[in-house]
Amino acid sequence: MSPDTLAPLPAPLPADGDPGADDSCSMGGLFETDVLDILMDRSRRLRLLPGESLFAQGDPADRFFLIRDGKVRLYTLEPGGNAVTLHVFGPGDFFGLPAMLGLRHYPVNGDAVTEAVVDVITRSTLFARLEEDGGRLMPLLTSLGRRHRTMTRSLAELKGISAFRRVCLWLWRELEKAIPDAGTHPAGTPAAICLHVPHYVIAGAVGLTPENFSRALRRLEKLGIHLHRGHLSVGDTAVLRQMAAADTSPED
Repeated sequence: MSPDTLAPLPAPLPADGDPGADDSCSMGGLFETDVLDILMDRSRRLRLLPGESLFAQGDPADRFFLIRDGKVRLYTLEPGGNAVTLHVFGPGDFFGLPAMLGLRHYPVNGDAVTEAVVDVITRSTLFARLEEDGGRLMPLLTSLGRRHRTMTRSLAELKGISAFRRVCLWLWRELEKAIPDAGTHPAGTPAAICLHVPHYVIAGAVGLTPENFSRALRRLEKLGIHLHRGHLSVGDTAVLRQMAAADTSPED
């Protein structure tokens, strides 16, 4: 299959800061600064270390969050103990849908991927703000609901794709975000980007165990695609795109 006749790529997981996504909940997206001030003027600030827990599945769902700096992931644990990353949030992102909907417990886990600064507002304070200025804040509820449904649907779709292709697809999406014209590169064009996330987060995002993820990386190395300490180096961008789009891959 040549790069010019590739199969269409599946829809990606929702990306933070994507201007084309109507379910984005970043400070630079749907909400003006004064709306943000209304939401967060009674918040408290937390500083998290990498790997530090923000909340665990089953904890009381009584808080809502805004990331000021760093990255936080939401994930679930499969019966075998494998962590499945649902989403990684970055600076300016809101999250805490269960708290906003009045659920009693968080259905997922949340922890810091990097050092992070997070503003926290309680459910009771948020609802008081909605009563005071609901006309301006209610779109936030609708937007977060769409994001939650999109994440759930996208993760289910990924489960139907081979493990190797999941990794290729994730890496290709990250390459496209960093280099928007990567899809038009002629064959033989190299590229290199920094991903800013550890391997275990990527493995969780595509639903793989660390062992299976490492196996996929070894296969990619044979194709001139290397991921080391958060740095992605691609010898030929057309090859990565082909692997992301292919229904089968070498050794599948």
